[in-house]
Amino acid sequence: MPSSARHHDAGHAHFAARRFAAAVTAYDRAIAAEPDRASNHSFRARALLALGRKSEALASALAATRVDPDSAEAWIALGSTFSGLRQYDLSLKAWRRAQRLAPDHPRLPGLLMQAQMLCCAWDDLDALAAAVAARLASGEDAVHPFYWHAFATSPASLLQAARNWQRAAAPRAPDALPAAAEVQPLRADGRIRIGYLSGELNLSPNGLVMAGVFDHHDRAAFEIVAFDNSIDDGSPLRQRIVDSFDRVIDVRALGDAELAAAIRAAGIDIMVDLNGYFGNSRSDALRLRPAPVQVSYLGCPATSGADHFDYAIADAVVVPDADRQWHSEAIVHLPDSYYPTDRQRAIGTRHFTRAECGLPEDRFVFACFNHCHKLLPDSFARWMRILHGVEGSVLWLLDSNRLATANLRAQAQRHGIAADRLVFAPRMAPEDHLSRHRCADLMLDTLPYNGHTTTTDALWAGLPVLTEIGQTWPGRVAASVLRALDLPELIASDGAAYERRAIELAHDPGALAAIRRRLSERRLSAPLFDTARYTRNLEAAYRAMHCRRCEGLPPGPISVPVT
Repeated sequence: MPSSARHHDAGHAHFAARRFAAAVTAYDRAIAAEPDRASNHSFRARALLALGRKSEALASALAATRVDPDSAEAWIALGSTFSGLRQYDLSLKAWRRAQRLAPDHPRLPGLLMQAQMLCCAWDDLDALAAAVAARLASGEDAVHPFYWHAFATSPASLLQAARNWQRAAAPRAPDALPAAAEVQPLRADGRIRIGYLSGELNLSPNGLVMAGVFDHHDRAAFEIVAFDNSIDDGSPLRQRIVDSFDRVIDVRALGDAELAAAIRAAGIDIMVDLNGYFGNSRSDALRLRPAPVQVSYLGCPATSGADHFDYAIADAVVVPDADRQWHSEAIVHLPDSYYPTDRQRAIGTRHFTRAECGLPEDRFVFACFNHCHKLLPDSFARWMRILHGVEGSVLWLLDSNRLATANLRAQAQRHGIAADRLVFAPRMAPEDHLSRHRCADLMLDTLPYNGHTTTTDALWAGLPVLTEIGQTWPGRVAASVLRALDLPELIASDGAAYERRAIELAHDPGALAAIRRRLSERRLSAPLFDTARYTRNLEAAYRAMHCRRCEGLPPGPISVPVT
């Protein structure tokens, strides 16, 4: 085998094992032997990006396109590098260049759909989604499941996307671990050992909602161990989370097989994956079955489609009994809502004025702080009809990226709404972000993918959220949390009812004020923000899983009763 090919293959092997520094070295040797092979530069970029060496990664990806400007794969790799750098407008340009070079490339419709969602560039989005759906139906891993969560309108489609992705990933999985020894029913101290695998044990959406759960675990009954794939951001929340665990095992430098071995060595009874297809995921390590019970929770608001997860934690709103068939896991129904909250979340003391936020003082302010990839044409068209129905009202959105902001303003004008009726909020510290919610009158939710943390943020800050209940788990989370606050009047059954309700509330300040009062009254009395109660219910689910295992029973449906 020529030396370039040998080093290239070695780089692939190191990358698959997450030995990224060794992969860079191997690709360097491959480039020295064969500098005009574009794939050497492209794969080197991927390894550098995984190491956080972003400027070097970009230089390497650009080098691939210079070496072979007619290589679609080189432009795909450059687009992926830009996406990793959150330069979504440039990733869109690179992937469009790849499409011109290889119009039938199987991965490009999904990549283009992903980039266009992140840029709110919707011109041919329906056609891309149709192409992706057709490829999914034929068994291809046509799109990353995380982005399909925001587009799919049926749980069957979500299952198909997840299974296709898992099937494609299976050949890359490392060899299995030796079979585990039989698990003893209880340890000497009687505690069940729970492992949490997460890449967001820091100042992040998942960190913000899970911190209270970690704090409230019953340490007499449970030992909790973190398998930490997170960046230490130095935040007080990070320190609080770390301090809440009995043990924290840093797994960032471990390959999948090494991570699985670490889980096995720790003697974990129930391994809980908090990422799934989201964020800094290490879910692939769980393919090796390092723990006797493995659970998908929070990060993946849909089925994983994976055989290596026994359970998924949900509730009867997000996964009704009729939808259990569309999940590869046994479904656990928590009472109230499955979505966690932290009752200690601080709301900033800074009092924002509307003028500071660029909002009109005397007009109705609708808001939506959901991530821009959840903003799709149908939801946006509803919002524009609502603005038409409420004279002078404005829509307050999160300023996600430059191109998304420009595209949304252009879309508003196409709907006959002046661009300045869209106001964009810059990112800021979470406590200040919560405080500025007080400048809005009503939060408007998105569909098919609701706000999750953004919904609980708004409600915790005292801002009512209007949602439409969807057909999939991602589109039913806001309904779940509103029911846990006993505010069903904010859940619309369809798009027409959603529009009518928004306009009615804008024109009836008394009715909206009454909802705000009920929200204020229930904020500290209803189940949603009762973190201690929530954690007891979650622990009851863990006990039921562990008991089934100890009794030799396979995973099965679990419903935790109301306490």
